[in-house]
Amino acid sequence: HVRCVGESIVITENIAMYKWVIEKLSDMVPQWSVKQIKIIFADGLTTQRLLQELGIEETCTLRGDYFHLMNEVFPKEHNFGRKIFVMISGYLRRMLIGKTKEEWDNSFNTASSMLKNYPSKLDKLKEIYDRPSYCAGYYLADIPGNIMSGGDL
Repeated sequence: HVRCVGESIVITENIAMYKWVIEKLSDMVPQWSVKQIKIIFADGLTTQRLLQELGIEETCTLRGDYFHLMNEVFPKEHNFGRKIFVMISGYLRRMLIGKTKEEWDNSFNTASSMLKNYPSKLDKLKEIYDRPSYCAGYYLADIPGNIMSGGDL
């Protein structure tokens, strides 16, 4: 089941607040359990720590939200920066939405070859590649109940 189970207005975004909101949902709907969450789409601020604090790190996947990754996270200077991002954005997109590991690998390899003169940016790309659960389309496709969603795709 996919649901928008609650809405809230919060003053600050942090792990403690996300945890509180999720736990309160469980309090308000006793027949629902935090343990039922299989995927959390994150915007870059939410980390694996949220899953650990909720006790669901073994049963839930923290997944980067397509919209935030492509429009806010990857283009930032401390990641790829606008210039490099534009160069490789098509390959990043395919890494995020591709349905096979082969597509993931091919897109990574092509983008890597384009970044050979930018070692720090190549390191960023390798960090993405080394974390398929957070970014790989093929990984998401294998999670039951994913409805083929990429977050805000």
